Amino acid sequence: MSNSIQFSAKKVVVSGLFTAGLLISPLGLLTSVNAQSVPTSSSSASTLNQKDRLLKLKIAGDKEIDKRLTSLKAIRARLNDIRTLTSTQKTNLVSSIDTEISNLTAQQSKIDADTNLATLKIDIKDIILSYRVYALYVPQLRITIAADRVIDLNVKFNAVAVKLNTKIQAYQAKGKDVSALTIAYNDLVAKINNAGTQANNATTVVLPLTPAGYPGNKVQLEQGRNNIKSAYSDLKAARVDIRKITNELRHVKNLTSSSTSNSSSSSSSSSI
Repeated sequence: MSNSIQFSAKKVVVSGLFTAGLLISPLGLLTSVNAQSVPTSSSSASTLNQKDRLLKLKIAGDKEIDKRLTSLKAIRARLNDIRTLTSTQKTNLVSSIDTEISNLTAQQSKIDADTNLATLKIDIKDIILSYRVYALYVPQLRITIAADRVIDLNVKFNAVAVKLNTKIQAYQAKGKDVSALTIAYNDLVAKINNAGTQANNATTVVLPLTPAGYPGNKVQLEQGRNNIKSAYSDLKAARVDIRKITNELRHVKNLTSSSTSNSSSSSSSSSI
């Protein structure tokens, strides 16, 4: 895993679909479907027109469902790579995703079998209103993956902190002034610990969320994002502390070497 600390809470944007001259997107799909009026004419032209609308809407609906199925399967495949999740948490997430995949597949079959334009519109609306792939599952996974990265970085930062502290203690034992080093080290430890706390809080908040709770649980999703932002901010500050401590240790070392060299020169001169 790279040591670069990057986290970007990007918004998921889904490309629109052009159907019957209308732009259809996951959110615009609702108003686009409503915009189409159900023809009441019994003429052959109206019948053909309705069949054409049925076909185009089915194609649009199938495409939206296929994208969601692809995203859900990709999410499912990533779960095993998240080391901070317990086996129970992984099992629960897999079960929830599998249920969503099954329901979406059934919804797709229903859409393909629709023969009534008004019914088809309702079924297509349900793709947005009843399944929260991009509203919940994708951000939920991103937050969880980001938290996992923070925990991994925490382990590495802690290992560095231990080594730095060993050097600080060694200079202190030699009677050197390590007050500045101690302040920077304490801040480093505090930042590392807080980053870990924020990462754990993020997963605690977002993992229990389910599609049934949306949009009421948008607050928890945003809280999880903010936890991750705070965690990465702490790790960025910790990296600054590490550089500060490293530079200060180098300075103390140079002073020690210079003092030793001067002492040796003085001893030599005295002996002469």
